[in-house]
Amino acid sequence: MLKLNKPFAFITSNISLSSMQEMGWVILGQIMNIIFSFIILKLLSKLGTAHYGIYALVVSIAILVGMVFHTPLSQGLIRFYYHYMEKKLVWKFVGIVYRILLVFTIVLLIISAVSLLIPRFIETKQPGMFFMAACLYILASKLNEFLNSVLNLIRKRKQNSILLGSEKAITIILFYYLILSNSLNLVYVLLTLVVVAMFSSTVKLFIFIKSLPDEDEKSFKATMEMKQEITGKLMKYMIPFFIWGFIGWLQFNGDKWIINGFLSTSDVGIYSVMLGLITGLIITPFTVMNDFWSPIIYKQYADMEDTNRIKKGIQYIRINSTVIFIIALFSTLFTYLWGKDLIILISNSDYAAYWYLLPIICLGTGLYYTGQSLTIHGMALNVPNKYLPPKVAVGVVSVGLNILMIKIFGLDGIAYTILIIGFLYLIYIMNINRIILSAVSK
Repeated sequence: MLKLNKPFAFITSNISLSSMQEMGWVILGQIMNIIFSFIILKLLSKLGTAHYGIYALVVSIAILVGMVFHTPLSQGLIRFYYHYMEKKLVWKFVGIVYRILLVFTIVLLIISAVSLLIPRFIETKQPGMFFMAACLYILASKLNEFLNSVLNLIRKRKQNSILLGSEKAITIILFYYLILSNSLNLVYVLLTLVVVAMFSSTVKLFIFIKSLPDEDEKSFKATMEMKQEITGKLMKYMIPFFIWGFIGWLQFNGDKWIINGFLSTSDVGIYSVMLGLITGLIITPFTVMNDFWSPIIYKQYADMEDTNRIKKGIQYIRINSTVIFIIALFSTLFTYLWGKDLIILISNSDYAAYWYLLPIICLGTGLYYTGQSLTIHGMALNVPNKYLPPKVAVGVVSVGLNILMIKIFGLDGIAYTILIIGFLYLIYIMNINRIILSAVSK
């Protein structure tokens, strides 16, 4: 086994003013993000539970697109950026990523244009503009999220935090205007989010391009064989994430469509508001920790022959997962004591009917994301495929359990499923990591 330092000694020996400033900006940015997100949720709750449920279903489709495209591409970029930087080929690598991103953008723009015709072929209460606005929202939000990952990769924490807070603040101002002018509806909400996301994305892309390192002239004259090698390595690494993405979506967003099928869009809206609270308490802290540690961890694995750097990377991963688990336990207790008041605070009493499910959902989600934080072991060691069996298993089982539990317990069944799946996933990932790390230590 690898012998690792004690966590506190390890942290104190590796902390610096620069790292403290980085973490400070990350924390500040996410605190603003949580506060502003709750204000936005409060404003959107004025749509009513049914219309907010429809909005949540649109967001779930955006998440699907993100999981099967944004996540694989961003993970590939994060994993190999520093690898190709050391080889003086980062510009060529980024160029390949950019072309993939461009194809994705063009495809979604075509889909957005065609979606205007949907009401002519499908019986629906929504106008064509709603479907076009939804498609544009999916495109703009995923581009913006991808560029969030990019700025975190190059450790532009300050700029990312300022932009994140700014786009939320502008969104709040525009939503207030819609409310005051009696124009708060799904189409205007989605188009507002599109405008804000595209503006922010443009700024982030400019910052990234300006931050790319200078390279010698040879790096720009990469051979076709070299381009194919880079593309092949990137795509091979991304493939498991495509599968993970779809399965993960089934687990965490397919439930909204199951609720919509068996219950109503109002129930979707109520459940989605609870998930908004869970996002602020658990998922956002997980994202903060992951965004902060990922580039630092992957940098330790740039040279796979350097065991000392790999040991340090393993310590970082363990610290990260421990913090996530502690946050999960705290959030569970917090929602048990004040869950109903929190829901009313971020929305209104119409959404508080099932507040008692919050602690169960918190604990289940926290266990899942603790397991998720541990998967970086295999990703950093270039074996993300090791996690395919548990990802597929929990995704398939969660869909079956959701259908069964909703039929038996109604909306309560979703919470029971989340708790069961979170526990099983954490145990499964810990077992896989035990095997992976045993092989590394030999």
